[in-house]
Amino acid sequence: MQIRKTLLALGLAVALAGCETVRFLENEPFPAGDPEAGYRYDKLAEHTTGNSEEVFVILTFSGGGTRAAALAYGVLEKLRNTMITVDGRERSLLQEVDVVSSNSGGSYTAAYYGLFREKMFDDGPEPERHFTRQVLERDIEGEILRRVFFSPLNWFRLASIAFNRSDLTAEFYDKEIFDRQKFGDLTELGRPFVIINANDTTKGTRFEFTQEHFDLICSDLTDYPLARAVMASSAVHGLFGVVRLRNYDKANCPEPVWVGLALGDETRNRGDLDANRERYELARLARSYRDKDGAADPTTEYYVHLADGGPVDNLGLRAPLLALRSTDPSWSVLRLLNRRKVKTIAVISVNAASEPDSDLEKDISGPGPLSLVGSAVTGAMDTVTLDSIQVTDTKIRERIRSLKALGWPVKHYGPILIDFEHIGDAELRHCFKNIGTRLTLKKRTTRGLRKIAYQLVHESDGFQKFLRDMDGRELPVPDPQPGRPLCRL
Repeated sequence: MQIRKTLLALGLAVALAGCETVRFLENEPFPAGDPEAGYRYDKLAEHTTGNSEEVFVILTFSGGGTRAAALAYGVLEKLRNTMITVDGRERSLLQEVDVVSSNSGGSYTAAYYGLFREKMFDDGPEPERHFTRQVLERDIEGEILRRVFFSPLNWFRLASIAFNRSDLTAEFYDKEIFDRQKFGDLTELGRPFVIINANDTTKGTRFEFTQEHFDLICSDLTDYPLARAVMASSAVHGLFGVVRLRNYDKANCPEPVWVGLALGDETRNRGDLDANRERYELARLARSYRDKDGAADPTTEYYVHLADGGPVDNLGLRAPLLALRSTDPSWSVLRLLNRRKVKTIAVISVNAASEPDSDLEKDISGPGPLSLVGSAVTGAMDTVTLDSIQVTDTKIRERIRSLKALGWPVKHYGPILIDFEHIGDAELRHCFKNIGTRLTLKKRTTRGLRKIAYQLVHESDGFQKFLRDMDGRELPVPDPQPGRPLCRL
């Protein structure tokens, strides 16, 4: 009899869960009467100290699991121990970082630095905040399995169509890694402006966790957990479910003015369709989030479904690229250049892309379905990565030339690419390229990744040129594992 009661209770719990009694954590609607609400670049200025206006530094962090997180962290350590001279005063290069744009594994590092700043480093004042302890040298995979997925209660929650593995994992990240902090907490810390990117799987385009993108779905980013943004950015297809956002009614949030101009609403001549096709397509995309008002059923709920941003912007360079060549974004670097506020631009891009060995060339049967899908995704990511690097470099140079012709001397550095391909030793390069894309790596591996980051930054010609022009100098970075090899598989 007791067994029957237990089974009946279990069945009832599953049935209730399946009827959406368990839902994902919803984003908030945009507040009426407060057009400046949300996490916006302009709001950071009043909270920013020790960051000059004339030097604009952008960091981008790629995907690649903990491999990417460790390489990005090593770059932060190196920049923290690099001094430059601005306005006759010497300061850490890390203090001059204005924007950090990230994807997937790199988003752990970007969000964590955005929140905890100096506290995240191994000599920071609060050991419980150290990034190595909280992320890099932690068995995150094991903890997720033991504490999240092996819980019978969570099995019932996962039976709901409105709750999935990403929601569970985001709860773990929120409590155990990001201290339940929200995007509003970032505003009060000032620059850098952290842009976490994901892939809108319905539209196949980049979606960023900034108020500008949340304006399109009439939602307020202020109280949204950073953990959920990081989860969306790193929700690898097949392993995790999508992270959902509510797309609200547009009554409380006017559409950005540039959208109507680009689409030619007033002139009715299709706007930028022929003059600036890229801007036209971006405006069309922005409008597509908002054109649900005419739906036949006004009670219908609409959602944005987000997953790993790698296939659409693995380097995290798309947002900076737009800001460098358009005045539409709120943090437009082009606008700052036109107003003669910026004299020096540096873009440092950290790319943790791997190239694992494969035995498929020895297999007469060829790749299976999963391998073909993986190959297609990897190929798309490689194409997007190469395109981002080349276009960013070309467009910045074009803009700098035009400004110099007008008498405004602007210096440009980058994108300064930090990646494994720049490792001179072939055996060492092969080793780092074969580190897997996982959430848990051995300590010696994450420490080796940090050390190679120091080396790659130091050996970068672009970085050294920037350092010379800024009267900079490199301070020694403590060795995280003295006497140990940089990489060992």
